[in-house]
Amino acid sequence: MRCREIMLSALLVTTGCTTVHRTPMKANEVAGAQGEVVAVVDVTSTGLGLGFNKVMLVPGGTLDTAVNKTLMAEAKAAGGSRVQVVSLVASSHAGMNVFQFPWVVTLPTVVVTAYVLK
Repeated sequence: MRCREIMLSALLVTTGCTTVHRTPMKANEVAGAQGEVVAVVDVTSTGLGLGFNKVMLVPGGTLDTAVNKTLMAEAKAAGGSRVQVVSLVASSHAGMNVFQFPWVVTLPTVVVTAYVLK
C-alpha cells in the first residue's frame, strides 16, 4: 500500500502544471499575422483527474485554463490587446488514461500557440 501512496504523490507533483514560453517579435518578422505582432506565446496546460475527469484532483488541461486565463494574461503582459491562435491541440475530454478501472486516472492536456497582436 505504501508504494501506491508514493506513486500517487509523485504523479500529483509532476502533473497539474502550466508552462508558458514567450518570445518578443518584430512585426516584419512574422508573415501571415493579421495585425502588428509583438510576441509569440506557447502555453501548455496539464491537469490530473479521476473517473474520466469527473473528479479533478489538479485543475488544468482545459481550454479555459490555457486560453482564457493563461494566454490572455500573457498577451496583456506582452503589451498586446488580442491574440491570433496559430495552433491548438487538446486531448479528448477523457484525457490520457494512465491506469485502468475502477478509477481511471487521466492527464488532460491543452497546447496552444498564438501571435500576440497590438
